[in-house]
Amino acid sequence: MTSPDDDELASEEGLEEIADAFVFAFGLAGPLDWVAELNQRLIAPAGRLANSRAAYDDPTRDSTDEIDAESKAKIRIAVNDYLSEIFQMLHAMPLFQQQPQILEPLKFVITEIASVEKGRTLHWLQADPSKQHYTLSTKEAEWVPIIAALQLALLLSKINGEDPAVKHLKGKKALPSVTTIKEWHAKLFNKGKSGSLPDPSKKIAAESIRSIVSEMRAVLLVAQGPEARDRLLNRRIDDLLSL
Repeated sequence: MTSPDDDELASEEGLEEIADAFVFAFGLAGPLDWVAELNQRLIAPAGRLANSRAAYDDPTRDSTDEIDAESKAKIRIAVNDYLSEIFQMLHAMPLFQQQPQILEPLKFVITEIASVEKGRTLHWLQADPSKQHYTLSTKEAEWVPIIAALQLALLLSKINGEDPAVKHLKGKKALPSVTTIKEWHAKLFNKGKSGSLPDPSKKIAAESIRSIVSEMRAVLLVAQGPEARDRLLNRRIDDLLSL
């Protein structure tokens, strides 16, 4: 006679199905073995990549076009080694053998990076000189963090409009007049109206501001209550105002 609890325990067939699922996903190695092996395989290429990046970013290093080219080549090779290890491990997993939409893009990137070392120019990685690429003017670049700070100030619990938000910023730092700030707000962000900025450089500015605000909104999701939200917002506002 079976007890009522027996039905809650996995049957022998059920355990076999679970085991088959793990074998299907990871091959004969279990998930923990797979993770451990991947970790071990990535240690060396990760170290080479870190060293290559550090060498390239070293402000004291000698710099010529030839030296830069060699430094970037070392970074490319290290990136390829790192991605190749991941690709080989994924490719060995039965589950991923049936996922070409995952494996093929990774293989494409690895192959294309490797082809650079053979002298091939990757046009898909380079800006097309026949197209105009817009950049922010120095003045616009200076105003982007201020307007981003203004947008964040509008999220504060006790702020209920543009004028109070502007005054909140001016209370933190000596800034131009309220009118000037509001003019730049309209110029760069167009008061939040997406896609209605005719000047491409202004559109870049608006996208940068929206990116900052979006990142902050994601951070605010973990805040416990309005006081915590306001603390996080004010901290980021201070960063943007270089306080």
